[in-house]
Amino acid sequence: MNIIAFDTSTENLGIALKTDKQLYTITLNESLKHSEKLLPLAETLFQAACIKKENIDLVVCSKGPGSFTGLRIGMATAKGIAFALSLPFVSVPTLDFLAFNLSFFDGAVIPVIDAKRGRYYSAIYEKGIRKTDYLDAEYKEIVELSNKYQKILLTGPYSSKLYNDLLSNKDIAEKNIFLDPCSKDSKVSICLEIGADLYSKGIIDSEDSGPIYIRQSDAEENATRTSRPI
Repeated sequence: MNIIAFDTSTENLGIALKTDKQLYTITLNESLKHSEKLLPLAETLFQAACIKKENIDLVVCSKGPGSFTGLRIGMATAKGIAFALSLPFVSVPTLDFLAFNLSFFDGAVIPVIDAKRGRYYSAIYEKGIRKTDYLDAEYKEIVELSNKYQKILLTGPYSSKLYNDLLSNKDIAEKNIFLDPCSKDSKVSICLEIGADLYSKGIIDSEDSGPIYIRQSDAEENATRTSRPI
């Protein structure tokens, strides 16, 4: 089975292509370049694997939360390929696959994505199970939610900032706080594997599925404010 996956939810652009023989991945850390790089890099993987896009059996994409623009680019590209080639499409929540391979950790696993304005997109996982909603929170809110855990492992492309915030907080000074050494690496291959597993269970996205945004974009919030009666 040939599967292609895209992760455009953060500054790290990740593309993975899995064939029956091998897994191919490309990652790139260039902000605001996803729209320019996504399809050319996908074509590079097709060439490396010696297959054509018409040989793809499944399309997988990160679902967010994350960058509003990035999510829209990734979702539109994945859906476009799936629609054009009449392929099934599966989207995977970004925080879920960031935390997925850390279920061995004896404590709270907290994946972190920059939500701007001094906030984080995050969630708390224990033994691979999500224990909170997907969050749009300040670090103090995350401290409160993680208080019952004696150990905390942070991962994700923005986890080093939260790591420093937590270390400076006296309320959790006695806890063991760890930073995933691979926190900034793309996890697009894990996104692919989870998507393939969902597909094997008969779970696919509907035509009207969309990203997990959690909150409105700046443009949407501005439009909401200007539309309110004075």
